[in-house]
Amino acid sequence: MKKSLQSILFTLLLGSTALIAQDTSSLLQSEVRLSTQVLHSYRAHHSTAGTLKQMKAIHRKLHAASHDAESANVLRYLDLCLARLEKAVHKSPTPSQIEKVGDLTHEIREGSRYLSAGGMGTLTVAVR
Repeated sequence: MKKSLQSILFTLLLGSTALIAQDTSSLLQSEVRLSTQVLHSYRAHHSTAGTLKQMKAIHRKLHAASHDAESANVLRYLDLCLARLEKAVHKSPTPSQIEKVGDLTHEIREGSRYLSAGGMGTLTVAVR
């Protein structure tokens, strides 16, 4: 009986770890998708407010996670990119401003992809 209970608990633990990893991957994929959406909306002179709000919510969840020093550094860099992006999209979309927004969204996509590809180390996101 005790052995069976231990097996069940171990299986549940493995399942929850897989769910956490899947949730983290999903958040990072969403951040990549949303950064692309910001650029497309900005180029088309559409509002980016809702998309940026979603990106910030995802980013908060990633920050709330426990992670290694390397991941923390990448997340801090992405914080800077996101803050600069938020300021940039409030300006009129001139060719140079579109290029700046493109560069910032590219940095966010690359940082998220890096973290998704394994740079996350021990990052775990609380599942609610």
